[in-house]
Amino acid sequence: MMYFYKKSESGRAIICTTAKMGTKKVKLPNGVEITTRVQMADLKFGVIAIGDQDIGELEVGAKLPFKIVGDPIIDDDGKVTTLYWCTPE
Repeated sequence: MMYFYKKSESGRAIICTTAKMGTKKVKLPNGVEITTRVQMADLKFGVIAIGDQDIGELEVGAKLPFKIVGDPIIDDDGKVTTLYWCTPE
């Protein structure tokens, strides 16, 4: 089970996470309070291609029927990324 994070900038892929990312309010030294995402050490980001399909609107954290497969994705420059390919469960 993966959780919706966002659509890619191109809109042709879904970015998802292995766990729900919570939020926490923090106060900065200048007194401004902001809401930030809580990062987890074992959190992984997955991507699944959707092409031109319209997925409609999804809320961040919505459950998705995908799972991570394989090793991290290698980009066009041959560098290992922090993204993993997903496949339907």
